[in-house]
Amino acid sequence: MNKKNKITILAYVIVIIIGIVVALTAGFNVDMMTREHKQLQLNLKKEFEVADVKKITDEVFKGQTVEIQKVEVFEKQVAISTNEITEEQINNLITKLNEKYGTEMKAENIETILVPSQKISDILTPYIWTFVLTTVLIILYVAIKYKKLGSLKVSAQMGLGIVLLEGVIMSLIAITRIPVGQNLPSIVFATYTISVMALTSMFENKVQILKEEETKKTEKKKKTEKKDK
Repeated sequence: MNKKNKITILAYVIVIIIGIVVALTAGFNVDMMTREHKQLQLNLKKEFEVADVKKITDEVFKGQTVEIQKVEVFEKQVAISTNEITEEQINNLITKLNEKYGTEMKAENIETILVPSQKISDILTPYIWTFVLTTVLIILYVAIKYKKLGSLKVSAQMGLGIVLLEGVIMSLIAITRIPVGQNLPSIVFATYTISVMALTSMFENKVQILKEEETKKTEKKKKTEKKDK
């Protein structure tokens, strides 16, 4: 391992250590839908556009983060989620929605649902064994395909590379306080794919260099044999 690689690995390790400290002390910055929040489920009795409801919620829940979802097959029921909902906001919201969609909803009949928070570990747990199995298969594949580079060496580099890069990404998410939630598995999968592709490309380049060196040696040997004759 050359000096440049050692410095790179050391930098990765430092970032991961800082990330672990931040994650253990401050946790990840989870988005509003992952934290404990409140939700209203309203039947508008007709199809609607999320953008139209968003205009109304922007007026009612000024300055608050609001998530709007269609929750019924026929797309007539809307779920409105935000961190806090007051009676005044419910009254204002129902009045505006009734005016917009011609409904006759009553604020006193609307129940505010408390949605519990989700742990990051709970979000990632269903995918852990998939990633472990996939990693094992990839390591076996590269060990066979790049055996010229040394099966054990290549396997170790692939395994260590994946762990380090994923650790760095998770650490940077914790350190930079990027909001995460249900999107976290997608982020992990994307960085995982990039890591595997980058490491595979590195092995391909090493194999190509090895082939070129072998070709040069063969040509040099042939020239030497010709001179001897």
